[in-house]
Amino acid sequence: MPFSASWLGRTTISVTARVGELSGLSSKVANGSLTLASSEKRFTLRGAASIGNGSAGFDLAYDPSGRIGSTTLTATASRVPMDDLGRLLGFDLGLKEAVGDIDLKLRGGGRSAAAALNGASGTVEFAVGKGFWPADGLAGWPNETLRLLGANDAGAPFNCLAGRFEVSAGVANLRRLVFDTPRATWIGGGYLSLRTEGWEFIVAPEARDAQGVPLATPLRLKGGTGRAVAGALEAALSKLLIGAGTVPSLTGTYGQIAKQQNVNACAIMAPRVDGMRPGLRAQLPVPTAPDRANRRAQAPQRQE
Repeated sequence: MPFSASWLGRTTISVTARVGELSGLSSKVANGSLTLASSEKRFTLRGAASIGNGSAGFDLAYDPSGRIGSTTLTATASRVPMDDLGRLLGFDLGLKEAVGDIDLKLRGGGRSAAAALNGASGTVEFAVGKGFWPADGLAGWPNETLRLLGANDAGAPFNCLAGRFEVSAGVANLRRLVFDTPRATWIGGGYLSLRTEGWEFIVAPEARDAQGVPLATPLRLKGGTGRAVAGALEAALSKLLIGAGTVPSLTGTYGQIAKQQNVNACAIMAPRVDGMRPGLRAQLPVPTAPDRANRRAQAPQRQE
């Protein structure tokens, strides 16, 4: 929730809370701690807890010096149930029965949470193990894609999911995305605007079986908060993503990596996507010119 930070740097306070166990989630949340400390020169909020068989923690620091101040947020999650993590944060991540890792580093200026996010820069890396997309998370996807996903009224399964967001000026650019499903391996990317909460991604699948080849067409997805998801197939993207010479197989590469024990194959494969599909980066969606102008107009302003 947005909060006003005008009192930070003017109040001295220190509060520590400890939680033995938190009920109400599918996984046990235990050994929790939350520490808030504020002085004239610095504000910090730190938290940590074990969630199921994993753990999560964050460190939020606000420096009120200067005309707009600056906020730094780092957070990590290791082997945390993604559904429970979303509930703790107050929103639905859309991933069921999945355990994942997250490494987040953001920095932004402004005297409110909204202003800091709107101008934030940093990185967010994620790797999620086997899980399930609920059916409502697939609304707006083309029928051919849903068939390749093996979706039904309950949703669609996936084997793993991994990627990296590069955040700049309040826009999180997903430079590389890999996820694998029973019938195909998928790559893609796009952006998420932290200001408008709008997003756009492209996804390109490679089928694992002959029956899936006619269904393996790249698609473009658009949506956002309060907006319905719109999905459209774009067959022309297939040739734009590949380079000259031999084209490495996505499913073959994934299969070789997946033979390793105790690894997230999608996380290992993600850094290789640029070499396997060198045209992907040039085709990734970016915010339109009016959106960029709107971000500049609403950026935190220095005041005397």
